Amino acid sequence: MNRQTPPSQAALDAGWQPWMRSTDPRTIAAALRTARSNIKRLSDRQQQTLAIHFQPVPDRYRKEAS
Repeated sequence: MNRQTPPSQAALDAGWQPWMRSTDPRTIAAALRTARSNIKRLSDRQQQTLAIHFQPVPDRYRKEAS
């Protein structure tokens, strides 16, 4: 049985959508743009908390998505 864990509340707050499981680079790039715009709306303290858990996307993935 393939059970998927539901997204966390933090993921939902950051704009997670079910289609974000896609491996299509264009879809991933769109998801990153959405997440970035949502992160910009957070307070400085919330942004600092996120920065502790998430590192920048490596350049090799950026090139594939453009």
